[in-house]
Amino acid sequence: MNGDILTYLRHLPAITASLDAVGVPFFFNNPLFILSRLAKSPGFRIVELDGGLLLDAAGRWASILPTTTRRTRYRALVHAAIVPRRKLMRLPEWLLPTLWEYDASAWWPDCLGDSAALQTLAGRKYKSIRQGILRAERSGRVEVVRLGPAHAQEAAQITRDWCATRAAALGTICMEEENLWLFENLGWLDEHLPGFWGIGVTVDGQLQAVNLSCVLSRSVWCSHTERYRPGILAYCNQLAFREACRVVDPAQLPWVNDGSAEAPVVPGVNNLASFKARLTHHTLVPYTV
Repeated sequence: MNGDILTYLRHLPAITASLDAVGVPFFFNNPLFILSRLAKSPGFRIVELDGGLLLDAAGRWASILPTTTRRTRYRALVHAAIVPRRKLMRLPEWLLPTLWEYDASAWWPDCLGDSAALQTLAGRKYKSIRQGILRAERSGRVEVVRLGPAHAQEAAQITRDWCATRAAALGTICMEEENLWLFENLGWLDEHLPGFWGIGVTVDGQLQAVNLSCVLSRSVWCSHTERYRPGILAYCNQLAFREACRVVDPAQLPWVNDGSAEAPVVPGVNNLASFKARLTHHTLVPYTV
């Protein structure tokens, strides 16, 4: 475990308590993303600040993780972190009037779902997903399991297979090495990351779909990594996602940040963007300068 990871974990309780107040419970501020980047992405590092942490992505981009609920302090950290030739990412909309001299742009919006609604998938909005999951359950071939160290290698192989079929389309956002690190270290995550859980679905006794989730803020949790083998059994991955939703107490964590599709919704096209749109209650837009 490197020093940057230790520093991040030491400050994590304060970050979790501050993200909502500062308005930045963005998907890529979640612990699973940050830990895997610090572990496997060359040049990623943490810089301690008075009131936050700077996540520096090898000088290409950076973001501020607040450890304070004071927006004035967070704003000062953001302004101090703006340097030439390095993007500063994941900024809240309320900050834009103070950044008028910079060229701010919106990123793909994060899709936030209603935790309680996604636990049951009741109603017309979720009908197709609910019926697909029900067909998978009625097949008699599936079993839901809580992921642990014994599943590490099998889950990692699912990730390799998933990335192999999508590498051409996803490119660098596939983050294969970072995802592999997460699955290969399920035991360590269980021990060191508060609010972490993993869900798997077996089909005919073999693990085929996996989902890693974590607490993001005081009101938001994050479904960070969902990987599966396509063509084995339809909707087994959606079953894993629904079961991940059922772990949380909606009264404590009413929203799930499922990230962005990084693509627009096209009418009549059934893809990741349209699927996320069906699960979304509202969106949260991060900005970059």
